[in-house]
Amino acid sequence: MPDKQSGIFMALQVVSATMMVTLSMFTDKEGNNMISATTTTFGSDIGTDNLAKHVNVVFDNGPKMISLAVDNSGGKMTHLARADIRLLFSDPLEGGVEDMTSTVFGGKEHDVVRGTIENMDRAMKWLQRSQWGFDRPV
Repeated sequence: MPDKQSGIFMALQVVSATMMVTLSMFTDKEGNNMISATTTTFGSDIGTDNLAKHVNVVFDNGPKMISLAVDNSGGKMTHLARADIRLLFSDPLEGGVEDMTSTVFGGKEHDVVRGTIENMDRAMKWLQRSQWGFDRPV
C-alpha cells in the first residue's frame, strides 16, 4: 500500500498530464467570437489506449450561447460520442449567466439534453432568434 507522499505524487502526475488546448476560434466582421472550442485529455498520452477526452464547443451570438460538450465517457468509448447541449444567456445588466436549457427543451433545470441532430437544430434556431420587448430570450 502506497504512503501519503507517493499518493500525492501520483495525484500531481495526473494533474500535470491534463492538457487543455484551444482548438479553433472564428470571429465575425466586428471581431466578436462566434465559435470557439477547447479540448481536454486526462491521463498519460504515452502508451495509453483509453484516455479520457473531452471537447467543449461554444457557439456565441451576442448574449446567447450554445455549449456543446462531447466526451468519450472517461475513456470507456473509442469515439467522442457522448454529447450534452446547454443553452446559456449572459445578462449584461444583471451580470452572470443563466441556463435557458430547460426553458427551451422542457424538463428539469439540470436534465441532460442529448446532442442529437434534432436537438442541435432546435438549439441553433434558439441562438438565431431575436425577440423584442421581453425580459428573457426564449
